[in-house]
Amino acid sequence: MSVTYESINIPEPESSEETLQRLLEEVQGLEMRYYNYSNRADKEDDILETFENELTAKKTEYTNAGGTFD
Repeated sequence: MSVTYESINIPEPESSEETLQRLLEEVQGLEMRYYNYSNRADKEDDILETFENELTAKKTEYTNAGGTFD
């Protein structure tokens, strides 16, 4: 009987620059989703408000991590 071991690849933690870049990309994606939905003729206010809340939360997370919107 033989025993084999598998190596588990544990991802390295993000650097602060990588975190900021990821968060900025997420903010930009949410902005695009909000913009596209807000221009629809059949938009619903509660869905639009949900997008606004997600966008606000992600922007707050970005600024708390040290990012700026200059």
